[in-house]
Amino acid sequence: MAIGGLISFHSNDADNLPVSTTKTGIEMESEIYDHALSICADAIKTFTSFTNKWKGRIRDTTQYFEKAKRKDAYLDVRIAGSKGRRMPRTGGRRYKPQLPTPKADTSMRRISYARPIKELEAVSDYLFNEQRAASEVGEECFVKLLAEAKTDRLK
Repeated sequence: MAIGGLISFHSNDADNLPVSTTKTGIEMESEIYDHALSICADAIKTFTSFTNKWKGRIRDTTQYFEKAKRKDAYLDVRIAGSKGRRMPRTGGRRYKPQLPTPKADTSMRRISYARPIKELEAVSDYLFNEQRAASEVGEECFVKLLAEAKTDRLK
């Protein structure tokens, strides 16, 4: 999944805009540009956090994807102008959307770790007689060991 964004700079005084003297590029030394870059970094954190909260919950996300409609970023950037919070330093506006959060599932825990590729390939060959995705290998290892643990408890 890729995360993208759009920043729109507007001013009644062109000298306030972070554009180069040729008016075809961005003036990267501009305080306004630097501030916008900082806001973009915060926005990326917001959406990265959002996607991380939903990892492994494909069934739970279906309802959102079914309702989703394609949007035009150039038109939707106007949301900041109408609903955004005013930023005193620049006079601009910043909009932070209310994103859905998954219900807390206290009955599940994610297991995640890294192993050398050669070891993963060896275990995959042993379990499946072919190469499989790391997640499948890990899941199968857990399923087999869980079954063994349950059997040992019955003895």
